[in-house]
Amino acid sequence: MRTVVIPDLHIPYNDKRATEALLRFVKDTNPARIVLLGDVVQCGAVSKFPDYSSKPMSFKDELDQGKEFLNDLTFHWPNSIKYKIDYLLGNHEERVQKYLVRNAGSLVGLEEVSIESLLKTKELGYAVYPPGTKIALGAYKDNWIAEHGDRTSSYSAYTARRMLEARGVSGISGHSHRLAAYYYSNYARTDRWIEAGHLCDISSHAFNYDTTKNWQQGFVILDNNELGKVEYKIVEIHKGKFVVDGVRYTSE
Repeated sequence: MRTVVIPDLHIPYNDKRATEALLRFVKDTNPARIVLLGDVVQCGAVSKFPDYSSKPMSFKDELDQGKEFLNDLTFHWPNSIKYKIDYLLGNHEERVQKYLVRNAGSLVGLEEVSIESLLKTKELGYAVYPPGTKIALGAYKDNWIAEHGDRTSSYSAYTARRMLEARGVSGISGHSHRLAAYYYSNYARTDRWIEAGHLCDISSHAFNYDTTKNWQQGFVILDNNELGKVEYKIVEIHKGKFVVDGVRYTSE
């Protein structure tokens, strides 16, 4: 029982090489479940924050590229015939709702202008969850949850610690763009929280707001062992390449 957890892509500012390698991995390994942790699409054109590009991208172009990725992910995953992909909307997808509140309040609540409708997730059979939702990784005996995340700290594992302290159970989140694992044990059990990394192209102007770029590119695999416990793999991506179970995946 394998779950692949895919963190922040921020399309169209995703790393195309890393994204292609990930799609090949999904096709090759056919996991039992796929969870998108949110911020799949940047939604920069509807953001209140300025876009410093000399040629800002239109919202339609952002959506078109987002739909292309979601279609590709579904196409590459053989299990999509039987199961849905879980898509946890992040704070960037939430920008659509906030834009409507600021500029077109009478349209708030219309399904036709929701991010789900704009990305056509229903047609793809995705299970889409509103921003802030926590879902159970219920195939495991361990009490794990997954969510986009609502906390960030400056260093790897600092956010994981804050998330674990806030939730009190094991889990996994995106949002911080860092790879990390934090553990806490008491007499009863050991809990851990995983930061799932990102799939962004950090050279893009879209990320100039963070000058340090203390981010790590990657994703996470959860496996259910014979005892019903979760074994996780943090997969680091370097220059569009990564290795899982001795197999090397690239965009080439």
